[in-house]
Amino acid sequence: MRSRDVRRMLGAALLLWMTVGCTPTAKAILAVEPASGGGVRVLIAPCPGYDVQQFSAITAGGAGGLQRWAVSNDAMAGPLADMELFVVPPGWSVDESTLQGLQDGEEHVLTVVGAVRGRGLDGKVRFRPDRVAALKPGQVLVSDDGETKAISRSQFMKADSARCEP
Repeated sequence: MRSRDVRRMLGAALLLWMTVGCTPTAKAILAVEPASGGGVRVLIAPCPGYDVQQFSAITAGGAGGLQRWAVSNDAMAGPLADMELFVVPPGWSVDESTLQGLQDGEEHVLTVVGAVRGRGLDGKVRFRPDRVAALKPGQVLVSDDGETKAISRSQFMKADSARCEP
């Protein structure tokens, strides 16, 4: 079996795990908003001591099947407040890049893996590109309790100790 096939199978397993998951529910520590140039900016909630280790974007639909873009923090520790989707942050490296851009009409799942004081704290947000484009200025999309909703950016950026507790 070729390594590319193995990566695809692992990606499919990851998508299934993220969809039905056997781990604690991801917290609403991720949000998305429109970026200049039509892209998507990802925001990470301000959680004191939150070390971001990995970030990924997955879509399973369309003619291309499962596609994934994933990056890892080379230091495996440190904060990350925001990033533009598909732009590798300084000090990070690409793990997989079968997803090259947003797929119109398809649901995308963004996941961040990290820790606070060595205890795992992951976040997830689901969205369709048209829903991000339709946001009013000052709004972001978040996923909370399995529901994706628009809230104000300022509300998302407020300190929330419950959201930041693993």
